[in-house]
Amino acid sequence: MHITPAQKRAIDQYYKELAAYQSHNVSHETAVRSAFQNLLATFAQSTSWLLVPEQPLANGKRPDGTLRDSFNLPRGYWEAKDSGDDLDTEIRKKIAIGYPVSNTIFEDTRRAVLYQGNKRVLDADLSRQSDLIAVIDRFFHYSEPDIENFERAVEEFKESIPDLAQGLHPAGMLPVSPGQPLGAGMGRRPVPGQHGREKRH
Repeated sequence: MHITPAQKRAIDQYYKELAAYQSHNVSHETAVRSAFQNLLATFAQSTSWLLVPEQPLANGKRPDGTLRDSFNLPRGYWEAKDSGDDLDTEIRKKIAIGYPVSNTIFEDTRRAVLYQGNKRVLDADLSRQSDLIAVIDRFFHYSEPDIENFERAVEEFKESIPDLAQGLHPAGMLPVSPGQPLGAGMGRRPVPGQHGREKRH
């Protein structure tokens, strides 16, 4: 994954924030989750996604973050726990009550567990920058099959627009050149062999 300067600064800031919390013996979720939230928000900008904190889902569950794309489709979820919890136990509890695992990061500042397609695909040690980048990379490059098909259809439609526009010219309408008044091309095409006659006096 290519890391931009802004993303590198966000990674460095993430570790600085965690170090500051640790130096003050702060470990509760509502405080430490801001570090990962800020990191996700920065990476989301490069993919035209938006991080929406605590947005209620249709089933009433409220992940710490929902990532939405430019079509307002949900692309991923993030759920934070504090380091005093057993992350695997907390994940099982969340899944049991209906939290999504289509593309979801569960993290407690020490570990991040990534679920995609309802399966656990990565368990990352967040103290290692390479692991942090790996989980972020997989998270932002994943597309569910339905969304992937939708994106492909959008791209195909964009490519077909010139052909569609060409086919929308009504029969008998002439193209309008730049600078011509509106409707200038709406006259009938001349019929071959038909010419106007001079008026005789």
